[in-house]
Amino acid sequence: MDYQNRVGNKQGGGGLASSQETNAARRARVRELLSQGNNNFIETDPYVFRNHLGFLECKLCLTTHVSESSYLIHVQGKKHQTNLKKRQFQVEKANQQHQNQQDMINGISNIAKKSYIKIGTPAYQIKKIRHPVTEQLGLLVSCQFLRIAEEVKPMHRFMSYYEQKIDIIEKENDEVVNDFQYLIISAEPYQNIGIKIPNKPIVRSADDENEGAGLWDYWDSDIKTYYLQFFFRGL
Repeated sequence: MDYQNRVGNKQGGGGLASSQETNAARRARVRELLSQGNNNFIETDPYVFRNHLGFLECKLCLTTHVSESSYLIHVQGKKHQTNLKKRQFQVEKANQQHQNQQDMINGISNIAKKSYIKIGTPAYQIKKIRHPVTEQLGLLVSCQFLRIAEEVKPMHRFMSYYEQKIDIIEKENDEVVNDFQYLIISAEPYQNIGIKIPNKPIVRSADDENEGAGLWDYWDSDIKTYYLQFFFRGL
């Protein structure tokens, strides 16, 4: 393209080309590439394919072109180049997310699983109690963990019948009579304690409505004893 013989140009520098001249130069470059035998782009370009009508379609921009030269002009245009950058950004983002997920999975897999030798069931007591104000029935459980591991505090959890696999309840009329739930108390290195209790709602919080009859637990590290007290709602 001649940039010298143009009105307003400076010596030693090219003048500004109009859009018509730029498009004409691009078409000339496309014809030059096609004349040199560079027409195998259909096999190498992942975003172009020939439809049943023989036209070329750009999968990236969703455009249709009647000839190879038309598609090459489109490839060098602003729309296709912008979509290429967006596509590259999306691919890099997806690859980064996949890499982060793999790093997280590998990090979790490389964590050494904690293992210890269980030394049996600890001594424990269960007492039935009644709240002096609400007259709700409850239980006071005390467990003694004399050989508990260092920096370990006992934990408790209420488990439904369907979560456990030890106590099998017979079916009546093809339906399981679920009258019980289970209190599990755990502390390393002892075996878990499983206590069968009535399947009734448990008062969790000690608010004004319950007159202080909420769930309460305490770990006395001096005498290695764990206390758990709770009341049943409706009993």
